[in-house]
Amino acid sequence: MQRRTFLTLAAAVTLPGMIGACTRATVPLTPEVPVSGLTNQEMGQCLSLAGRKRGWSVLPVDEHHAEATLVKGEHVAVLDITYDESMFRLQVSRKTTHKLMRDDGLVHRKLNRWINNFQMDAIRLMNDLKMKKMTADRPTSF
Repeated sequence: MQRRTFLTLAAAVTLPGMIGACTRATVPLTPEVPVSGLTNQEMGQCLSLAGRKRGWSVLPVDEHHAEATLVKGEHVAVLDITYDESMFRLQVSRKTTHKLMRDDGLVHRKLNRWINNFQMDAIRLMNDLKMKKMTADRPTSF
């Protein structure tokens, strides 16, 4: 009986602290994502499509740069997207609502989730396109 009481007390003390830490934590973004086998134009199309799929408005700035904007209630998130044939990077712009960004470069967990979803969708689209290109280039022989 004492062991059960001890475990219950230990869980009651540590669990709220762990949950509180998770809700307040901010996380850094991943840097550039390496990619191969796509042209610059294909990279731009995949990034634009991935952003639109998640509700971002993606506007091209130049050949290797785009800007994505997401509005969620009072929050406005803006990303600077740089890309070429070998990599892409999603970087939080200073235009982002100050509540979503801290001075030390870390971002709020919600913004991190929105960006991570965007990034993972972009990677999936790029991988799908590379697979289509590989199967189209392969000669069929029976």
